[in-house]
Amino acid sequence: MLEGAATHLEISRDDIDGTVHTGTDGMPSLLFFDTTPGGAGNAIRVGEHFAPVTDAALARVDGCECGLESSCHACLRTYRNERFHELLSRREAVALLDAVAGRIA
Repeated sequence: MLEGAATHLEISRDDIDGTVHTGTDGMPSLLFFDTTPGGAGNAIRVGEHFAPVTDAALARVDGCECGLESSCHACLRTYRNERFHELLSRREAVALLDAVAGRIA
């Protein structure tokens, strides 16, 4: 989602970040936040453009040429998620982004 946000909003990937938070109800939520001092409004823009941001993220993951059960630096892998590289699966990412896109369509 963060890479999709950077692509769609035409911002540096370093200007936005996020995490998954599990609420008291046990349901996961995506939390986006600006990393620029004082904020730049990018997290708000993600919310305002959530459908095209999700589409951009899906296009990045779905259009990659690496194996469906793996990932690479062109789709899911970054320096920030290095400790999870072996767990990342394009197939699972596509399924998740499809589900998110279906809920907002």
